[in-house]
Amino acid sequence: MKRINLITSCTNSKKRGSNAPLRLSHIKDHVTNLDRLAKKWLTNVHDELSNSGGYSVTSMYRGSHWFNAIKASNQSNIDLWVISAGLGLLHCDDKIINYQATFSSGYDDSIPKYEFTSVVSNQKWWSCLCDMTTNITHPNSISSLMETRRDELFIIAASNQYIEAVFLDLINGMKHLNSPESQLVVITSGKLKVNELDKCLLFSESKLKKWLGCNMVSLNICLANRLIEFCRNSTTNDFILSKKIISNEINNVAVKEERKTIKCTDDEILEYIAMIKKFVPDISASNCLKNFRQMGNSSEERRFRNLFNK
Repeated sequence: MKRINLITSCTNSKKRGSNAPLRLSHIKDHVTNLDRLAKKWLTNVHDELSNSGGYSVTSMYRGSHWFNAIKASNQSNIDLWVISAGLGLLHCDDKIINYQATFSSGYDDSIPKYEFTSVVSNQKWWSCLCDMTTNITHPNSISSLMETRRDELFIIAASNQYIEAVFLDLINGMKHLNSPESQLVVITSGKLKVNELDKCLLFSESKLKKWLGCNMVSLNICLANRLIEFCRNSTTNDFILSKKIISNEINNVAVKEERKTIKCTDDEILEYIAMIKKFVPDISASNCLKNFRQMGNSSEERRFRNLFNK
């Protein structure tokens, strides 16, 4: 299997606690526009990095999302990257400082809009982070990462707001890939509507939680792990077949979840049993119940047997 670059979002929850020395909320109310805020923030980042030895990326974040991201990175041929709203594109081996900034809206440390929409302000902010000069030697944008790894595979698993923030960077990066449709999968919720990514999108939804064994916070990254698992067991070296099969699995799960909500009255169950017995007189209660459930109906077994034996 080719190397997979798994790119996911940072988390608000950090092991170093919420008392970060660098918080966007501490400075944004004192600055009148986005450009000045970005310059102030980047200056503070440089100062903190100079004065601190830093912590590893893997030890900074916490929570179910990050647990599953680390789980993926522990496998061979998986390189984990992080979309950080405070520090730009990070590799899991980087040393970073404790900070609080987010592309998600509604938080004290959210990127402010000023005169822009939230999408535009987040994109401008990400562009500033990508242009930031640090001592990190790896590519500092998704575009430059794809340019240097044009033959490799990429999975981006993040919320709509994070995908929208890096969208322009991502679109530029796709130009460097030999075959974006076969090399890139973007996993996010069904709210994202972007024509340029249509052939690369894999949508997550709440109905997949039980199937993936996760909560809403870790839904995107757990779906990424499911894709990685399939790729490991496959002989293909691209995402085209993998996406089709995973999409079919998602559709089947969604249908089953919808069917579980159908509850029947005793009269409806009796009507079904009478119909089945008319065509299969010697059918057992167990097989009759099995067929009943496969049609999307639900019934407790004891209740069904009592009605069956009437």
